[in-house]
Amino acid sequence: MKYGIACGLGVDVVSATSGSLFDQMKVALQAERAIQNERLYQSGSMPEKLTIHDSDILKVATIGGAKTLGLDRTTGSLEVGKQADLILIDIKNISLSPSINPVSSVVLYANENHVDTVMIAGKILKRQGKLLDANLENLIERAHRSIERILKERR
Repeated sequence: MKYGIACGLGVDVVSATSGSLFDQMKVALQAERAIQNERLYQSGSMPEKLTIHDSDILKVATIGGAKTLGLDRTTGSLEVGKQADLILIDIKNISLSPSINPVSSVVLYANENHVDTVMIAGKILKRQGKLLDANLENLIERAHRSIERILKERR
């Protein structure tokens, strides 16, 4: 980021770590702060101000991710001419209230259980915390059959 390189977040092995982008934002912010603080500590200094902020990480998770994939002309930010991909967070949830800084609430405290609404390309896929047009029972059953097959093949 310091040199203008587009940075994004993602997970390539969800069997080894959380696939939640909320978790990845928290880890990225904490890890970068730890790296920067360790450099200062090694030089005998103490951090006097933050050099990376929650807003930096939110940008990495949104427009930064779109840029790294070459999709920033169509998604990654809310602008005229781009597809409407967005999530709405329920900040009335007790674990997010009161919210003094909405960006901090999203990056540091929110998780997928706080997502009220999801819109992809202008189509609402989740509303009031419930997935629309999704047969979750079928998906969960298929996931169980899949893991059983995978584990059986490993033996």
